[in-house]
Formats: sequence, structure tokens, C-alpha cells
Amino acid sequence: MNTKKTTKDMVATAMLCGITVLLAYTPLGLIPLPAPLPSPTTVHIPVLIATLFISLPHGLVVALTFGIVSFLRALESPIGLNAFFMNPLIAIIPRLTIPLVAYCFNNIINNITKNKTLPLAIGAFMGSIANTVFSLGSILLFYGEPLNEMINNAVGAGAAAANYMNNAAAYVIGVIAIPYGLVEATVAALFVPIVVLTLRKAIK
Repeated sequence: MNTKKTTKDMVATAMLCGITVLLAYTPLGLIPLPAPLPSPTTVHIPVLIATLFISLPHGLVVALTFGIVSFLRALESPIGLNAFFMNPLIAIIPRLTIPLVAYCFNNIINNITKNKTLPLAIGAFMGSIANTVFSLGSILLFYGEPLNEMINNAVGAGAAAANYMNNAAAYVIGVIAIPYGLVEATVAALFVPIVVLTLRKAIK
């Protein structure tokens, strides 16, 4: 075992965990979009960097940190969709799919191309998409019915709109997931390869 490398990896992982907390609790973790659009997050970026630069286990550690922070933030401010993240199955488990999916896609693309950037970009993109799909999908899975009722009550839907509003939760989640997911995934695909390749060159 290379003790020096192991120590460096542990230090880098600890730093990325710290950056995850910093991004979660400050505006640095938000991608500013024109009003009235809310801002997607960049908190998943350190998870992707840890996975693609260090290793899958280290990425899982940072992902776990991301999940715990999501859970704690929901407890502190249970507003809107954030309230559903008080359930650790929603706040934590989906975050662990980020490194798993990113790692798999990175390895698959690595086996079919010699390009160094493309596997990282696709891995980061798909890892980010996994975060969005599994997080919001978990909300539908566990709270689809109450969320439907909440939305119906909010808009005051009557019998005439019953068929349409039966799928209100899925519709609202979809409206959020598509623009958010694409923005977050695109930012990850552009930013993560630059960081990872730069770090690889720096340690040679």
C-alpha cells in the first residue's frame, strides 16, 4: 500500500467534504438564473470530482456527506420540496447514485475512446442526471399521493380538472426536473473534466 498516496487521498476527500458543506450552506452552491427561475445547485460537483479524480469509495464518502447535509438542511428549513428531504431515504440514498453512475459511465466510455475529456464529461453528466432523477423520483415514490393533494388544494382544482390533476405531482416534478437536471448536468459536464484533468497534470 502506498501510504503517502492514501494520506493524500484522505486529505483530498476531507477537503471535498468540506467544500460540499460550504456549497450547501452558502450562495456559492447555486447557479444563478434570471428571475423568476430558481437556482439549480452545484453541491453535487465535489462528489463527481472525488469519484473521477480519486476513486469510487472516496466519491461515496463525499456523496454521503452531501446526503447528510441535505437531510440537516431540510430539518432546519422544511419549505416546499425541501420538506420531503427530512426523509433520509430521499435525502441520502439517491445521493449515493451520483458516484456509482458517474463511475460506470466514465469506465464504459473510457473503454471505447482514447479521448481523456469525453469519459469525464459523460460520467459527470450522467452522475448529475442520476442525482436529479433518483432524488425527485423518490419524492414521487414515497409522497406522490400527499403531493398530489397538496397541489390540488393549492390550485383549487375541481371535478372538471380531476383527470389532469391526478398526475399533478408527476407533472410538477417533471417541470422542475427537466430544466434543473439539464442545467446542473451541463455545468457538471463542462466543469468537472477541467478540474480533474488539471489535478491529474498537477500530480504527475
